[in-house]
Amino acid sequence: MVSEYWVPDSHTIAGRLQITNQAAIPRQIRLELVAMLTPGDEGRRMDATKMHGAWVFTGATEGLAPIIFMRGGVEAGNIPYPAVYLAAMLRPGEAHDFV
Repeated sequence: MVSEYWVPDSHTIAGRLQITNQAAIPRQIRLELVAMLTPGDEGRRMDATKMHGAWVFTGATEGLAPIIFMRGGVEAGNIPYPAVYLAAMLRPGEAHDFV
């Protein structure tokens, strides 16, 4: 697995995970992104919400209101924390980028 992160500006953090199937047989994988936030008195915990047709995480604490987005048609889950996930079938030697 390759993990890359970059900060394009003072309000944005971006990243990419690349997973490669190194097995000799096809593999079904599922990548879950979980978000946890412990807000102060004037905030709210992270939760998966539909925004413009896509699942995102939103929350608020101490004057911050983060939004976390992962492209590719994610589905929402709650196992045991709010999560979004993507599934992919990888052939032997094939790589998949999660952005």
